[in-house]
Amino acid sequence: MSASAKSPVSETQESHRQAILRVLPFMRERLTEEIDLRQLADVAIMSPYHFLRTFRELTGVPPVKFLGALRVEVAKRLLIETDESILDICQQVGYTSLGSFSTRFAEVVGLSPGRFRQRHPPRLSGLRCAQPARPACTRGSPSRSRRS
Repeated sequence: MSASAKSPVSETQESHRQAILRVLPFMRERLTEEIDLRQLADVAIMSPYHFLRTFRELTGVPPVKFLGALRVEVAKRLLIETDESILDICQQVGYTSLGSFSTRFAEVVGLSPGRFRQRHPPRLSGLRCAQPARPACTRGSPSRSRRS
């Protein structure tokens, strides 16, 4: 085998990485929709079990936790950049229950959405975010060293 040829393991790892990279925009574009494991696995062209294991290996978190973190990151941006109500923001990021949204937001951020907004008043009223931010748990290249 030549020095420039990839080993089967590295080809597999690259294939897995590419599969997960196909899923991330799918998740970002569908924040307000119910997304199930089967849909994500289909986008990745993997079985649900294999996708779940691969996603967790590469990002350090399961897909549902990643999606929740993504929704919270977008909510944080909307709380800072708009004066929209917390209920409207809750719905824009895919939650149907304000209570569930507030609980999840507080778990991730350490503050309720209302307290977060008090500490970070809207900077530009009416501005909507065009591109959701990547959750902090996935910034940089995917690796196993991320939090679970």
